[in-house]
Formats: sequence, structure tokens, C-alpha cells
Amino acid sequence: MTREDARNPGADELDLLRAEAEALGMPGEVTHEAVGIEPTSAEDMLARVKSRSSTPHDKPDELAAHRPRRKLIIRMAAAAAAVAGVITVSVAPWQEHAATAASPPVLDYEFANASNIAFAPGKPAQNDLLSLAKAAQANTRQLGTGDTQYILSDNWFASLEATQAAQLIPKRRQSWFRPDGSVRVQEQSGTPLSPDGRGLNTQPPKTVQNLMNETYPPSGLKASFVRDLDGPVSQVRKSLMDAGECEVRTPSAARASCLFQQVWGLYTQYVVPPKVAAKLWEVLASERTLRSLGTVKDRAGRNGVGISLLPQDSPQFRKVLIISSKTGELFGSEDILIKNDPELNIKAPAIYSFTALLDSRFTPARGPHATE
Repeated sequence: MTREDARNPGADELDLLRAEAEALGMPGEVTHEAVGIEPTSAEDMLARVKSRSSTPHDKPDELAAHRPRRKLIIRMAAAAAAVAGVITVSVAPWQEHAATAASPPVLDYEFANASNIAFAPGKPAQNDLLSLAKAAQANTRQLGTGDTQYILSDNWFASLEATQAAQLIPKRRQSWFRPDGSVRVQEQSGTPLSPDGRGLNTQPPKTVQNLMNETYPPSGLKASFVRDLDGPVSQVRKSLMDAGECEVRTPSAARASCLFQQVWGLYTQYVVPPKVAAKLWEVLASERTLRSLGTVKDRAGRNGVGISLLPQDSPQFRKVLIISSKTGELFGSEDILIKNDPELNIKAPAIYSFTALLDSRFTPARGPHATE
């Protein structure tokens, strides 16, 4: 049916709508085949839900078959389901560009500013990671009391609801990881970012409307896993690789990627004591493919050091952990598109997602109210 035919007063209204869509460059039918998307398994979807706040928006492509399964992160995904505002069939493919056009600014690092983040090599990360391990070892911050692990974070990721345009407003998430393995999660609209991409407030939100408020049952995730990470660095490394089912155990880019992801996954769910943080940075220090981008001010204006990974299975992205240069605490993660991707329709370099960890401590509370 042509566009002229569709303008015939007797034409079917659905055909008319399809013709108008085609004239605007939209597909007449939104099917998996039309937009180049392959249906994913339930396990892959759970992993992708978790990754909305910590990893790039994965394309369902052939690379997925070669990614190591990360058991710990997949289990975390079950607890965080629906938190990250996953975009699926509710988002038409032609809306993708609108969703990401307002991406937050890329941060400037000591060895890589926003304009050359795609190709700046940085420096070997080993020395900086060992210095961060020493800072963590000397950190005496009290982690609170109680047996529930509370995490407060601000998150931005390239997502879009079908009826809402993208804005530079992060989503503020609070989670209460209870000793029985259940998780209470509350998500609210955050504060708009300043023009330089910063301005996050480290204080919990006051009176704002909830976007999501859910409790998830135990998923088999052991609440004491992080506190049990002890012993020599080699043992901590093995525990991380076992939990993440890292397929490659010898020094390599693949092992570095698996460990990098595992460390980040721990911080999104657990309160990480300083002594354990020191061991984690020592583990990553032995991964020679990691690069330091030097000093940076994070989204909350805190002084940190950027440790960078270029994933082999997602070469269009650069992943960065921002770690406090003073205390060795992890401030957050940034996922940066460094290579134009026709399927994403975003011009690189651009932020694809970030998570800023604003508070992490133990509490006797089981949820947002003292009685929960």
C-alpha cells in the first residue's frame, strides 16, 4: 500500500497509520525481525535487568553467547528486577535516539578528558590500585549497626518509557538487603544534574513520590558473602572467580573483565568493609589489562581515581570504576560509549549509564520505615 493509497478516505485506519509511520522512517510493523532484536531467555533478561545500573545496555547479539555466566550477578538481578526501568517492547526503535540524546556529560579525568575518552590510553592501573588498597586498609569509617545492609545510589541509564521523554534526572534507589536474603527496594526520582554532570546529593531523599517500592524474596544470595571474603589475595580472587563462574582463570583480559564485573556487583548489593575493599583492589591490581585514568571528581563532587576496563565482548564501551583516593571506598561506575554503534544510534563519546554509590552501611531497619 502506498502513502497516496493510505490518504484515500476509504482506507483502513491501521493501514493509514502504518503508511504515516513509514513516511517518517519508522517500520510499519514493530517485530523482533524488523528491529533486529532476538528474543532472550529469562536468565539473560534477569542479567540485563541488573546491568541497567552497572553495565552498558547490552545488545542481544551474537556476543551474548560468548559471555561468561556470572552466577552471583545473575542472582542479584532477581532481587533488583523491575528497579532499573528496563526498556523492552514498550519502546519503539525510533525513540532510541531521543532517549539518549540528552545523555549526561562525560567526566574529565586526569589522563583522559571528555573529548579523548575514546582513545586515551591512560596508565597501567597497578600502582594506583595498590595505593587505593592502602587507603582502604587505613580507613576507619564505622559501618553502622544492625544486620541489614543498606545501599543508597543515584542511577542514570539510557532508558525511555513510551510516553515520556528522557531527562537528565537520575533515579535514586535505596535497598535493604536483609539477613535472610530478601531485599526491599525503593526507587524515586532524583535531583536533576547540573550542566557539568554533577550535583548529586549524598543525603537520603525526603518527601518524593515513589516510582517503585517492592520486596523480593530470598534468591539464594548469601548475606554474609562479602564479610566472609578473607585470607590471602589469591584466596579472595578464587572466591570471586568461583562466585562469578569465570571461565578463564589465568591472567588475561577475559579474567580481568570477569573480576571487574564481580567486584562492581558486590558493591551494588553488599556493604563492603574497608579491609575487604583493600583485598578487592589488590586482586584487581594483578590484572595488567586494567588502566588508570587518573584523578576525577565524581557525580557528587567527590575526589576519586578512575580505573578503566575495555571489555573484549563489548569493545564499543569503556567501563570505569571511580574509587575514593582518600578512603579506598568505591564511589560508583560509569559506562561510556566510545565507538559509534549504528544499532544504538548514539554518537560517541557518550555516557550510556552511571551509578553513584552515596551511602553504604548496616542498619537495624528492614526497610524505609523503622518497623519494617
